[in-house]
Amino acid sequence: MRNPMNRRLPRELKADFGKYLVIFLFITMVVSVVSGFLVANDGIAKAYHRNLAENVVEDGHLSFNVRPDDEFLAALAQKAKVTIHRADFFEEYVGGVKAGSTDSAAKPADDENSASSASIGKEEKESKTTLRVYRAGDVNIPEVMEGRLPQAEGEIALDNLHSHVADIKVGDRIVLGGRELTVTGLLAFPNYSALFKDNADIMFDAEAFGVGMMSEEGFDAFASDHATIGYVWRYETKPETDKEQQDAAEKVLEALRDELVATNTEIVQRALAGESGLTMLEVSDFLPAYENKAIQFAGEDMNGDEASMILFLYIVVVVLAFIVAVTTINTLSKEASVIGTLRASGYTRGEMVRHYMALPLASFFRGNACRKCVGVHGAAGLHGRHIQRYVFAGQGGDVLEQESVSDHDAVADDHHDHHQRSDPDLENAHRPAAVFAPRDLRT
Repeated sequence: MRNPMNRRLPRELKADFGKYLVIFLFITMVVSVVSGFLVANDGIAKAYHRNLAENVVEDGHLSFNVRPDDEFLAALAQKAKVTIHRADFFEEYVGGVKAGSTDSAAKPADDENSASSASIGKEEKESKTTLRVYRAGDVNIPEVMEGRLPQAEGEIALDNLHSHVADIKVGDRIVLGGRELTVTGLLAFPNYSALFKDNADIMFDAEAFGVGMMSEEGFDAFASDHATIGYVWRYETKPETDKEQQDAAEKVLEALRDELVATNTEIVQRALAGESGLTMLEVSDFLPAYENKAIQFAGEDMNGDEASMILFLYIVVVVLAFIVAVTTINTLSKEASVIGTLRASGYTRGEMVRHYMALPLASFFRGNACRKCVGVHGAAGLHGRHIQRYVFAGQGGDVLEQESVSDHDAVADDHHDHHQRSDPDLENAHRPAAVFAPRDLRT
């Protein structure tokens, strides 16, 4: 039998329309923002972890004052159960940037360009940026976001985030160490998801620090006299938990300490025997990946943001419940005489509670339903703004891949597929575009 009290609902809605509209809009906006943020954050986190796995990110790095011999590295790798890969780098101040044609990125730079002066003409933009440049290798493999990898002397590829901040494009020319280099591509380094120059820095500065890569020939020709001798290691058996990572890093450190003692003892003995020109082997940097802000900061930041947003949602729900309770009590006070009449007419307490909770709950659930539309469309914008803290992903022609996320009950973009804009002849030089870009690894 139809409840006659339902005919009062339209009149009550009209009388308190402002109150129910506020509840509806409040729920729609708050839940849309939180849901969209969580969906976007979840998509970025998946891309971040996928990037670490697919691009062979290091498990740690170390550097020396002089080049250790092969026996030293082999013994260290055997004792620590790791594989060791060469990862030399050098640092230079950027002398300036000159706009150039993007066509120049598709062909190697000539000798004249590679040996040109630090003065690059009227179009020069002065810079005080420190650029850390690595040799191309088989660990920490970067993703090509735009252009191509460097192939010859006089060419360099830069990290995507710094390039965006410094307004450097493919085809521009930069002055590094008094020599002019052509920017052939913009890259995303898996070991630089945020640009920390030093691991002791509180926050990274994408304007004052950047990362680059050169071909083996270009690197050797450019930095043969001032390169830092660096290596990265990867565990033979990947540790899973934090405790396992700490134990594995301690094992590497212990093996390194043993080999240093043995090597330097031999050097001292040779020096006492009268041999000259010997240098003691010293470690200038040692940093496991689990302590490296350049690798871990983005993931930790996303976890912290997610916890903060969930806490914010809980607080908002409590506040909203308080508001609904106060307004409902006020409504009951105004209609006390009506309620008394209805109760005398035989209506139960449960029927009265359901009647006066119908409109607040309807506003709540309708707002929650509408947030699906707002949240799904807003997730893309939140995704873009959130990800720009680590990498500029807007130049590659973004494609949002939507998926259902049951935890957040919304449709999400899982990740961005960045279309590479390069010559067909250079297709083999590209890898699928990554979402995350350079983040510092050196201290």
